[in-house]
Amino acid sequence: MHIIYTAPHSPWGIFATLIRLFTKLKNQKLADTPSHMALVFPNKIVLEARGGGVRLTYLDHFTQKNRILCAFVRVEDGPNSDTRLRWALDKFYGKKYDFYAIFWWACFLLRYKLFGMDIPQMSKWQDKHDFYCSELFEISGINDYTYLDPNSQMLAAMKDPRLKRIK
Repeated sequence: MHIIYTAPHSPWGIFATLIRLFTKLKNQKLADTPSHMALVFPNKIVLEARGGGVRLTYLDHFTQKNRILCAFVRVEDGPNSDTRLRWALDKFYGKKYDFYAIFWWACFLLRYKLFGMDIPQMSKWQDKHDFYCSELFEISGINDYTYLDPNSQMLAAMKDPRLKRIK
């Protein structure tokens, strides 16, 4: 299973562009800042959370609209990908997108950018039955950064010895 961080090919995605603008670091280029996180299983099936909810798509369809910026695998993979996929489908597939949590994060990101105020680790509006993309990181078996935005999560993953960068 691969953990991937992406940005849209089109620069016109307003929501994705806002995520990237508000989460990028000062020394980071916008082109290197993801707005999305997804998982790719060995059969080239992508599990992602978008506005329509948690869904499956094929990698070739996914990459028509998304540019993969960075990808990771676990160093010690633990349960095989089929077991993880079955568990992920049971827990996440078909669930709604968590718009309330995203709105909450957007408010705190704005406060952080404008006033330098810390961002809490978890949204108080988090719904345990609805999900946003980077919450799918839980499937990797590493729960340290499940509630981070895609960019912060990717940057943390780069430093994590349990993960190996493959792109």
